[in-house]
Amino acid sequence: NASLLALTLMLLSQVALAQVRISEARDFTVVAEEALGTRSDDLGIAAGSMAPDATLASIEDGQVTLSDLWADQNLMLIFYRGGWCPYCNAQIRDITVNYSKFLDRSVLPVLVSVDEPDTSALLSATYEVPFPVMSDSDLDAHESYNVVLRVTEEEYQARLSRGVDMEAYSGQDHHVMAVPSTFLIKQGGHLLWSHVDVEFRTRPSADQLLAVIDENL
Repeated sequence: NASLLALTLMLLSQVALAQVRISEARDFTVVAEEALGTRSDDLGIAAGSMAPDATLASIEDGQVTLSDLWADQNLMLIFYRGGWCPYCNAQIRDITVNYSKFLDRSVLPVLVSVDEPDTSALLSATYEVPFPVMSDSDLDAHESYNVVLRVTEEEYQARLSRGVDMEAYSGQDHHVMAVPSTFLIKQGGHLLWSHVDVEFRTRPSADQLLAVIDENL
């Protein structure tokens, strides 16, 4: 409709000014079954504790806390590197295609990155994501969940030379992105399962995450 078209054009204009683009998805490597549910370098948070609360910027509802979301539903909290990452976008597409299966299990996927809200909104529109896509440019959730990856100046410049300006995506100069990670949080905030992998090309598939839900909820 006209209002949706106007909103899309506005977002495209804002993102164009920021000189960002959403990368085409590139197939990721499905994590080996024996590595599923592990945490690289003790990053992330181990299962069995209360999940940290954090405040995020929703692309639709302004500021939202994780505790607002888990108050009446289970969450699959997924940290991704950014809309510029083709492997992240392939994982997002995989979960989107299987979204109804998550709903059948009463689990809401929630995506989080350092991308600012305009960029997160463009990613959501590009891949027709039917679940929340959250912005955490201020790193509240990233730090609380111990999934911060700080990029060196050399790495930042190398990405910049390839056309990826992390500052344009996040609107910040902290040069931080998420270590790809996933947390299953039960309604009420209890952390049931976590997976963190510094190898960004390797991700749990939607089928694996659904099996994790079946085993833990």
